[in-house]
Amino acid sequence: MADGGPGSWQSRKSFSPLRTLVDLRTLVEEGLAWPLPPNRTLQPGRPRQLYRLIVEKLDKDAAGK
Repeated sequence: MADGGPGSWQSRKSFSPLRTLVDLRTLVEEGLAWPLPPNRTLQPGRPRQLYRLIVEKLDKDAAGK
């Protein structure tokens, strides 16, 4: 996913909710993002999953190209 080739997140013009979820899970698997614990909300249903990008690793990866 991180190669920037056709079909990578860098070449896409728009994102569907499902594609975004898949991309975030891939970033977690590659160690470039962390899933955060859900916030407590008053609304019913499943809480949204938040993610934090690991900027230091992204900077190192970009510098290596």
